[in-house]
Amino acid sequence: MKQISEAVIQMTNLSEKPAVKIPQTSQEFLQWQCDNYNTSTGDLKGYDCPECLNRGYFQAIKDDTTVMRACRCMKIRRNLIRLKNSGFAGQFERFTFDSYKTSSEWQKRARTTAMRYVQENPDKWLFFGGQSGCGKTHLCTAVCMELIKQEHDVKYVQWRDLVHYLEGNRFKEEKYSSKILELQDIEILYIDDLLKTTHKVREKPAPAENEMNIAYEIINARVVSGKKTIISSEMHIGDISGLDEATGGRISENSEGWQIQINYQENRNYRFYGKE
Repeated sequence: MKQISEAVIQMTNLSEKPAVKIPQTSQEFLQWQCDNYNTSTGDLKGYDCPECLNRGYFQAIKDDTTVMRACRCMKIRRNLIRLKNSGFAGQFERFTFDSYKTSSEWQKRARTTAMRYVQENPDKWLFFGGQSGCGKTHLCTAVCMELIKQEHDVKYVQWRDLVHYLEGNRFKEEKYSSKILELQDIEILYIDDLLKTTHKVREKPAPAENEMNIAYEIINARVVSGKKTIISSEMHIGDISGLDEATGGRISENSEGWQIQINYQENRNYRFYGKE
């Protein structure tokens, strides 16, 4: 123990008050090591954790030695990295409940529903349908960020990117199946702009048959797995049901009570007429 005490003295500024208590046993020395580490400040970026002080880990004693235990913020950090890698970088910092402007009653109702979804954390899905620019992605992103802070695993996918990937790997069974399984297994999946398409028939969006098949496959997989899903779309559920009743019906049933559907009005596109 003499060597341990000398090491502690060398590592400690004894001019500071109060005086340092020198460990007398190996257990006291281990505890001193843990306390010294657990009060230090780390340098991890991206999320400010008041618990581990951005170290990411805590040190603890186990079986006469010290071990490292991950802080709960590491799960949050992994989710944030996943969102950044999915092309979501920057949005989750800008799109918050506080930054969503509510100058109109429909905006207030939309934000209130989204905030209640986070607070009550129901088993149901969340569906937000409405025209481009009405704040769908903004509020769905805010929901995802709050769920991540609650330590849920969340994955973001942009519909057009997902369709291109699956179409490109349609005849590569391993890649195609692996992606579907990934989408099925994640705890919470956010599909942004479901069935977004530039193809129209009689001025109405008309996704191709292969896109409808992909949509059904993913939606059905989420239903079977019993996992929570967040969906934004320029279509309402009735529009989706008109294209494919099975897909629309599953979305409607699983999001019952948690549907935000904004009727089309020219001045509700806030990319042109204001800010969300």
